[in-house]
Amino acid sequence: MQLPIPICVFSDTGETRFVNNAFSDTLGYTKEDIPTRSEWLIRAFPDPELRERIIADRKQLIERSPKKARTTIYGQYEVTCKDGSKKFIEFFASVGNKNIYVVGNDVTGKVQAELELKQSHR
Repeated sequence: MQLPIPICVFSDTGETRFVNNAFSDTLGYTKEDIPTRSEWLIRAFPDPELRERIIADRKQLIERSPKKARTTIYGQYEVTCKDGSKKFIEFFASVGNKNIYVVGNDVTGKVQAELELKQSHR
C-alpha cells in the first residue's frame, strides 16, 4: 500500500534509503536525484544562505530535545521542486534505528490562501 503523503528516509550517515511515490509526485525528485541528504538540501534549497539557516535551525532543535526521547522535528519551508517550481512543505522528521524519517505535507494552497487573505485586508 502506498501512503499518499511524501516520505523520505535517510541513513544516519546521510545516504538516501527510501523515497516513496508521493514524495516524487509532489516534489519531482527520485531516490536517484537525491542520493544523499546533502544533495537533497542543495536541490531543495539552492540559496546557500537559506540552506545554512535551515541546517542551523534543525541542529538547534535537536540540541534542545531530550536525549532519551524520540524527537520529532517540525519545520515549514519553501522548497524548490525538480522542475524549478516552489512549494510550501511542512516537514516532520524523526530520528531512530540509525535512520532519519522525513514526512512532508504540501501546504502550498493553504499558505497562498493566507497570503491572499492578508493582502485583501490591506
